[in-house]
Amino acid sequence: MLQQSAGNRVPPELFFEAMERRIGQRCSGGFSVFYIRAAGRVVELRFTSKELMAATREQLRWCETEAVKNPDARFFYWNDSVGSYLPESHTGAFCLNMDDRASGAYLRTWPEGRMLAFNPLTRSYYFCEAYKSREEFYRSGHALVLLFSLWAQDRDLILLHGAAVGEAGEGVLICARGGSGKSTLSIACLLAGLDFVSDDYVLVSGSGPLRAFPLYSMICLNPDMYGKLPELRAPVLSVNHARGDRLLLDASGYRFSSGLPIRAVVFPEITEDRAASFQPMAPGRAMVHLIDSTIHQMGENRNTRLVKTIAGRFLNTPVYRMRLGGDPMENACAVGRFIREDLQHVSNQ
Repeated sequence: MLQQSAGNRVPPELFFEAMERRIGQRCSGGFSVFYIRAAGRVVELRFTSKELMAATREQLRWCETEAVKNPDARFFYWNDSVGSYLPESHTGAFCLNMDDRASGAYLRTWPEGRMLAFNPLTRSYYFCEAYKSREEFYRSGHALVLLFSLWAQDRDLILLHGAAVGEAGEGVLICARGGSGKSTLSIACLLAGLDFVSDDYVLVSGSGPLRAFPLYSMICLNPDMYGKLPELRAPVLSVNHARGDRLLLDASGYRFSSGLPIRAVVFPEITEDRAASFQPMAPGRAMVHLIDSTIHQMGENRNTRLVKTIAGRFLNTPVYRMRLGGDPMENACAVGRFIREDLQHVSNQ
C-alpha cells in the first residue's frame, strides 16, 4: 500500500481519484487518442501531447485499429512533475511503491521522476514523466514499454526482449544479448520473406500453447549492419547517438504475422564461419540471457514472479545455438530451412 506517513496509509482508490483529477486539469482540452489491437485485445492510448501521441503511433502503426466502446485497458501518458501526485509528507528524491495484492492496484516511482501505476477498478494504466521532446522520446527506446509489460503480466501474457520469425506457420523465438546479431538476423528474415513478428520486443502467451504476437512495427539496427541489408526499405525514425548511432526504423510497410506458434528458441552467435549451422544446446545459457535482458529492459530487476514465469514458460521448449555465417541473407535462408526441415523432423519424432 501507499505510505503517507509512519502508521498511515493512503487507500488506493483515493490516490487514483486525486491523480485522475489532476490529469483532467492538465488536459482540459481533451486527450489525443488512438487504439491498437495486440494479442487479440484492444487497448486505448490517451495522451496529453499530440506530438508524443504521433511518435507513439509511428512505433505501433502495424497494430493500430478502430475505436471500440469497451477496450481491454486504457493507457494514459503525460508529462508532469511526479511529486505533485504524492502525499504532501513526501518531498525531494523518492522511490515509492504500492503493490496491493488484494485489489491489484500498483504504483511504482523512480528517483529521476517517473511514475507507473495501474487502477484495477477502471482497467487504467498510467505513465508520467518529466517533459520530453519528440526526439528525446524516440531515443528513450520503445514507446510505453513499461506500460505494456505491466499490462501483459495482468493479461496472461509476457512481453519479452526477443525476436520472433517463422516459416509456413511455424515459429522460433530468437534471443541474445545486444550485439549478438539478433536484430540483423530477424530483419534479414523479414527481407527474405519469412513470417515476421518482431525484432526486439515480442508478446508471448503466458499459458496454453506457446504463441508469439507482434506489438511494435519498428525495427532497430546498428548502422554498420544497415549497409549489409541493401534491400531494406524502412524510413529512419531516429538515431540514438548514445547507443552507437543505433537506428530506429519504421517497418510498418512490410507484412507482419499476426501470431506464430513457437516451436524452439534460437540463440545466435557471431562467428568466423562461412555458413550458418545449428546445434542443440542446454537451455541454461539462453534462458539466462532471455530473462536477464527482459527484466533489465523492463526495469523489473526485483520482480521474482516475472523471472519464474519466463523460466517456467520455456521449460520444455528446445533450444538451439545458431552459429552465424558472414552473409545476413544466407543466415535468414538457413533459418527458413531449419524450421522447414530440422525443426519439423524433431516435431514429428
